[in-house]
Amino acid sequence: MEVFNIKNFFKRVGRFLIFTMVMIFITSSLMQTSYSTFSLGKPNIMVTIFSNGTIETEGNLFGEDLWYPGKEKSGVIRINNYYKPIYTDDIGFEINLEKYNRIYTKDSIYNEFNNKMRLTLSRGKLDAISTKIIDNVSLEQLIKGYNFEERKRFIIEKNDFVDLKYTLTMHEEAGNELQNITATISMTLNVNERAAHEQPINGGKGSNGGNASNGGNGSDGWGTNIEKPVEKPIPWDIKDHWAKNCILWLIEKGIITGYEDGTIRPNNYITRAETAALLARAFKLETSDKLYSGYLDPIPYWARGYILALTEQEIFIGSPANGGRVFMANAFITREQTVAVFIRAFSLCLEEEVELGFIDKDEISEWALDYVKAGVGNRILNGYPDNTLRPKNSITRAEVFAILCRLLKMSQEVVN
Repeated sequence: MEVFNIKNFFKRVGRFLIFTMVMIFITSSLMQTSYSTFSLGKPNIMVTIFSNGTIETEGNLFGEDLWYPGKEKSGVIRINNYYKPIYTDDIGFEINLEKYNRIYTKDSIYNEFNNKMRLTLSRGKLDAISTKIIDNVSLEQLIKGYNFEERKRFIIEKNDFVDLKYTLTMHEEAGNELQNITATISMTLNVNERAAHEQPINGGKGSNGGNASNGGNGSDGWGTNIEKPVEKPIPWDIKDHWAKNCILWLIEKGIITGYEDGTIRPNNYITRAETAALLARAFKLETSDKLYSGYLDPIPYWARGYILALTEQEIFIGSPANGGRVFMANAFITREQTVAVFIRAFSLCLEEEVELGFIDKDEISEWALDYVKAGVGNRILNGYPDNTLRPKNSITRAEVFAILCRLLKMSQEVVN
């Protein structure tokens, strides 16, 4: 008869406990493995939320494949969050058509594309426990903003990431006009919605490489440092610049200030957020502190009040290609977008019909055509010596300053 040995008993219990703990650790590690790890490849789309709330997206859901009715494409979207804990309850998508059959109008293609392309989106660590948060929904619904059901909402912790598995499908009833089309489909998140009252993170890097600091002194790398006026009489980088007098006048009025190093950087391209700040200060608009921005993408903290104030006045609105729900604050503003904003801001109209003689006039977006005509008619937008307008090109800070100077002096909107 075997004699009970208390020492052996505790040894066995100890080994069992160690084994159990090891298995729990291994299981936990497996549960944390993401979709992209199992697929043995890097994510198709990389969305990075930087510490100042700006977002940078790399990759394209649509890809470079040839599409046809019934075709589907699957992949992984990884969202890296360096900002703060993000409560994700809605999502949006930005659509840009790049190549399509020119026998159809762009608007008709755009509408057909958004109605016939469907997206399914799942979140989870393993396929077996994945949560389907979007199920075969048309892009038409998604570009207007899509709110998750309460049980499907999720939090992305700071310095953490989440992977979303997607399947994009072209509906079997899609027409011939969508054959061989190419497009860019990028995702937008509203990261400021529940944190608008909080101070931004110190020392964060923006998507354009600029530093964002606490309070109102932030910049997205191309922006104006709005709370610390440049005290130097003449910034060194505008001494011989063609827009020098205009820039000095705007500095005197407190409309532009400059960077902490004393520069204005007039030849840099200007962002949509910067342009909004310029106009809001020029009109002395009271900044808006509404909690809900109305936009799906993040608005930089330093520019938020300006952008929302101009949005309320219907002067500066979101991207026309996305139902106005995406502002794209850190994107460089284009020439046609600039003229549209200034036409609305100064309530300019077209006194008589203008015939555009630019050789690239067909590149003007349909929504911008009347604004461009009004801009040319009011002499706030000029073409280039080669008779091009280049409506979709970015515009420099100095060029926008010059337009603002002309309009302010004409309308006497600045109060001395």
